[in-house]
Amino acid sequence: MCGLVLIGAGCTALPSEPEVVQETIRVEGEITARDNSCIVDDVCNVTIDDKYIVILGAAYAPDQQPVGMVDPEISAHSGPPNLKVEFYGAVTDDGYYSVVGSEDYYLRLAE
Repeated sequence: MCGLVLIGAGCTALPSEPEVVQETIRVEGEITARDNSCIVDDVCNVTIDDKYIVILGAAYAPDQQPVGMVDPEISAHSGPPNLKVEFYGAVTDDGYYSVVGSEDYYLRLAE
């Protein structure tokens, strides 16, 4: 397919849509904070060594995207402090991390 070229002669192929590649990250560390306000704002999260991890939230799961595994022993509501965990997931547009976007993502107890 050719598009109109205003400068020069001939036609130029129109660029195709860029492929969207979701950036991923792996983090291992200790849970340093939990936010149990997800009952109010629908965003459940934990902080792992100053990295904000969204466990689940409607704003972070548009269009029924797949959601990775969150170990049931890890909760935004309760659990022992300084729990050692491993996280693999997506980097969101706003710079947070999330298990939303692939069933391969996880938040689990560290081995």
